[in-house]
Formats: sequence, C-alpha cells, structure tokens
Amino acid sequence: MDYNIEVIIKEEPSSSDECLRELVPKKRAKRTPLTVNEKQIIVNLYKYLEQSSPQNERNKMRLHTKTADILNIGTASVYRILREHARNEMKAPLETKKRPLFSEKISEIEKSALRKKVYSFFENDQLPTGKKIMQAVNDDDSLPTFRRTTFQKTMKHLRFKYVRINAKNAMIDKDELVIWRRNYLIKIMQYRNEKRPIFYLDEGWINVEEAQKSKSSTAKNNKKDIKRINIVHIGNENGFLPDAAEIFEPNTKNYGDPMTAGHFECWFENTVKKLGDNAVVVLDDAPHHSRRIDKLPTSNWTKASIQEWLLKRDIQFTDDDVKAQLLDKVCKLNLERRTYAVDEIAKKYKVEVLRLPPFHYDLNPMASVLSEITEQVMKNKFDTLDKAHNCLKNAVDKFPDEKWARHVERAKEEEVYYYKINDIIDNVVDKYITLNPGSDTSDDGSGSNSDDD
Repeated sequence: MDYNIEVIIKEEPSSSDECLRELVPKKRAKRTPLTVNEKQIIVNLYKYLEQSSPQNERNKMRLHTKTADILNIGTASVYRILREHARNEMKAPLETKKRPLFSEKISEIEKSALRKKVYSFFENDQLPTGKKIMQAVNDDDSLPTFRRTTFQKTMKHLRFKYVRINAKNAMIDKDELVIWRRNYLIKIMQYRNEKRPIFYLDEGWINVEEAQKSKSSTAKNNKKDIKRINIVHIGNENGFLPDAAEIFEPNTKNYGDPMTAGHFECWFENTVKKLGDNAVVVLDDAPHHSRRIDKLPTSNWTKASIQEWLLKRDIQFTDDDVKAQLLDKVCKLNLERRTYAVDEIAKKYKVEVLRLPPFHYDLNPMASVLSEITEQVMKNKFDTLDKAHNCLKNAVDKFPDEKWARHVERAKEEEVYYYKINDIIDNVVDKYITLNPGSDTSDDGSGSNSDDD
C-alpha cells in the first residue's frame, strides 16, 4: 500500500472523489498490518478531505467513511489510526513469524528415514504404494505420525512421484533426483580413486532461547537477546579445517536460510584458498550456495532484449521465433550451462565443487558432525548470546578427529547403499511389468491420492 503522500495532499479539490480513487489500489492484495508510512497516508488523506470539504460537510463520521471508501479499508481502521495519531502512538506492526510447513518441521534425519522406508519395500521385492508406506511410517515410533494429505505433500516435497504399474500407484524417486544422485556418486567415487582431498561443508545452529532453561530474573530480562547462533564449517576425515569456522547470529528472521549469498561467498573464498589445488568441496543446494552469475531472461523481458541475450551467447534463433520459443531456448541453455558464483570462486583456486542431491543428509558427514555437536551444546544453559557462542566454539575445537573419520566412513557406506538401490528398484519394477506385460504402466507425477494396495 505504497501511496504517494505528496500526490494525495497536493491534488486539487474536486466535486468528485474519482481522482483520489485512481491514486490507490482497488483493494489491498493481502490483509497485512499497516506500516507507519501507510498509517501516515491515511492521516494525511483524512486531513486533506477535512480541509477541502465545505464547512457544512465536515462531519467526522462522514469524513471517516469517505477516507475508508477511497482507500478501500474499514472505517474502524481509519478511526483507530486517527486516534493513535492524536495520542502520538503510531507504531510499526509487530513482526510475526512465518508458520513453518509440516515438511519444514521434519528433521533431515527423519527425511532420510522416510526415503529409506520407501526403499525397504523394494528391498523386500514389493511395490510401495502410498497407503502401505504411510502405514509403515506411522507404525514406526521413531518417525512422525502423518495424516494422509500431509503425508502426500511431504513425499512430494522429498521428490517422490507415483508410477502406475498393474493398476497400482507405486512410489519411486523422480527421474531428475535419480540422475542427480547417480552423477554425484559416480563423481565422488572417481575423486576418491584419484586420491583427491574431499572436504565437506555444512551449516548448523543452536536455538539459544530453547536451550536456556534458567528461570532467574536475569534470564527474563535478557529474553530479547536470547535468539539463535549459526555456524558454517568445513572438514574431512582428518578433522575440521583449522580457523575456518564462522559462528554468527543471523540478522534475518528467515532462519531456514540465515546466510546471504554475499556473506557465504566471502567466507567461502577465505576458506577455499586454504584447501590447496585439486581439492573437492561437497555442499548442498541451499539458495545462498547457488547464486547465479548470469541473469536469465524472463517473460518480463522484451523480445528484443531476449534476442540480444541469446546473440551474445551464440545461440541460434530465427526472426520468426516468437517470445515463447526464445524463452524455451533460454531454459534449455540454463540446464546445460548453469554458472554459480561459488563454482567460479572455487575455480580461481583450482578447487572443484560437488553438489549433494537434495534431502540426502546421510551423504554429508559434516551434517552429522554438526548435529552431534549442536545436540551436545544444547544440553547447556545460556543467558547470553556470548556464552552460547563460546560454548559452541569450544565444542567444535574439542571434537575428536577420530569421530570425524567414523562419520566419513558411515557416509561412504551410504554411498554404496544409494548406488545399489536404484538397480534394485529397476529390477522390481521390471519384474512387475513383466508379470503383466499388457497392463497399464505410466507416470503419475501429480502425486495421486489413490489408496491402491
């Protein structure tokens, strides 16, 4: 609701309010709390109407209604804001936390367990249907209990799809995830055979407010300071890279992605130069790890601008190509030539970046190392961020190298498991297709809600 205060105040009086209505949206797209600037606009408009109206029409109730009608807001809101202004109490709305989705409440460990629950059916030579998997998950006390709709959404979030085999909807990984994981496993095994040093990178955090259990008055007074501490670090089977930890308090409410791309890239460049030539860095596909260097054309670009963009990259097109065809060429090029800022930084120091497939926590030993450390730190009690920061730093410094080696070995075992599982899935699916060669076998990527057994 970014109204132009100057335009509203300086508009010449008119017998009609149509000119004022044109200055504001027909209706607010979303009913969010009004900011201080928006409240001031309402006050300014009310004062303008009061000054420009004839003396006999300066009825407060009528002016409230007129202001509300022009701005398409409630009369009660106008009255409340004018009262706040008179008392000098106009304040910004309180920040509200975004309600997390159910899939965001599930830990990475639980997501890996859900994936393996699907695979367990194939290992037992069965086709996993949604109903069977949900029942198996709900019977497992170590996993959350799901309702049907939430379960379907969660599995779709984890990149599963349904395929129709023998009149049953079998759940399997989406093709793009299978390809991503397969390519990752082939590359990391190749790098190990080449004896290249492989470093794992990840981020963790501790909720200081949750860890703080003291009921003392000091703790209550400092409640506003009790927030969250994040850490980003890198290491391998020999332990953490010395002096590489970045421990910080996020300056954003978006705790799901607490680092900006600029913050991460600065830390990454200072770190990657210490790894030496020919090293490999394994990281996930978090948004701040994946900032694109090349800005891609969108439908908001003009046709001429898209053509110019393609010409600079020697991409062929014809004058007869419509905008949609040009954007299709951009899309194909995007898949072939993705360029990330982090990858370019790594190339400067002759280091390779290898991205983990999504939702494969168990392939990254750094994730399990940081999980163990933060779980240990959360057993402590804090009343200040400094104490939490120092406790986390000490836990990292004292983490044994031999534990690191065990986590790496466990990740290698997971690599072997994931490398074999898709061959098992293919064999089971082919077996059921062969049993009924004339049956319907098709993709149902929409995530069918069928309860086929």
